[in-house]
Amino acid sequence: MTNCNNLIHKSTILSHLKAKGVCLKFLEEIPKTKNNFMLINNDSSEYLKTIKSNSIASIVCDPPYGISFQKNEWDKELPLTDIWKECLRILKPGGYILAFSSARTYHRLATQIEDVGFTTHQMLTWIYSSGLPKGTNLSLQIEKNSIEKPDDHFRSYLRSAIKKKKLSIKRLNELCNTKGMIQHYISAKQPQYPTLSIWKILKKELDLDNTFDQNIMDLEKQRSERRSDSNTSGEFLSSFKKKSSEFEPETEQGRKWFGYRYGLQALKPTLEPIYMGQKPYKGSMPENIKEWEVGALNIRDNYFNNGSRSRYPTNTFIDDSESTKTIFDEYKKGSSEYFQKIPFIYCPKPNKKEKGSFNTHPTVKPIELMKALVSLVTPSGETCLDPFMGSGTTGLACKELGVPFIGIEKSSEYHSIAEKRINNLKEENLYV
Repeated sequence: MTNCNNLIHKSTILSHLKAKGVCLKFLEEIPKTKNNFMLINNDSSEYLKTIKSNSIASIVCDPPYGISFQKNEWDKELPLTDIWKECLRILKPGGYILAFSSARTYHRLATQIEDVGFTTHQMLTWIYSSGLPKGTNLSLQIEKNSIEKPDDHFRSYLRSAIKKKKLSIKRLNELCNTKGMIQHYISAKQPQYPTLSIWKILKKELDLDNTFDQNIMDLEKQRSERRSDSNTSGEFLSSFKKKSSEFEPETEQGRKWFGYRYGLQALKPTLEPIYMGQKPYKGSMPENIKEWEVGALNIRDNYFNNGSRSRYPTNTFIDDSESTKTIFDEYKKGSSEYFQKIPFIYCPKPNKKEKGSFNTHPTVKPIELMKALVSLVTPSGETCLDPFMGSGTTGLACKELGVPFIGIEKSSEYHSIAEKRINNLKEENLYV
């Protein structure tokens, strides 16, 4: 069976790039690991063009989700459609692509990949219990908005005092250490009264009288009664100070909407979808297998033991935490004997040891999950490619399985981490 070096032979790359007039010096510096591994520090949209058509057996990847995860720029948008076109071109007929996504943007990713020519299979899912809800407390916001806002009389009073003292808004913000809040005290847009501590500074700097002292003190009392900390285990008010006292709404509207939350992640996230597509093939599957040696799923090596039974692989993977297992307690009750054990493969999220202490990548996937995916779609001796290598988990899975691997990563930082993780993989499967 053809290995990675034959599939992506250097002469093929050289001839292709020479025809385009590209400088080839960088090719002498392509880092390789042993056992048919290539770890490429380059942009997939460019490097995939150098790979021979119909030469890769499978693509297993974790591309950007387009949700700006942790405000990372690289996750701001989904991959370019041209990348999926190149993936289709380089895959052998019948070859599979597996691509992680988010529950919110999966439909866009699946449509992108399908529209370039892939045949869409049933979605795979990875279920875990460690996601955190980030919904905004509606009752909290109602309560905050119920606090009195400054009227025109107050705003005009404050503007006149600032003008009389000839102080700039920037200077007042510096004196009060308010980081832009002064504008809210004098503007009709998102108006706010100053806190008592800031009011004292304003009185001193602007020579203000006692006209609004009582208003400010009354509002300070309201604020102090409503300050507490946000907590996902119950209904709490997120506010200015870190306390643990429980929030109880005081207004009629606040009480009506107590317990309601809103936002793009108001529910606890516990699932990541995985797109599964296949490059179309001609003729029958036996004919395609004979010519290309890809196209069918490796069911034989992916049976798994659950209790006393050997079980057929499913399209669902779960982590092995107790909180996740309890999700299925009711499911097991009243089921036939065959389903008395949870019929899913356990794939826990990676711990610090598995990630590596040096690994700064925010979305590392578990080795066992990637091994199961690679094994499912990559026949023995064939090459698996990851166009969004990140910190190299797909490569680690391939190394453990003895699968030839090509990983492409645009970020020099993450490429270096991937090299370190893969090269430090010990035979006893520990990560240092």
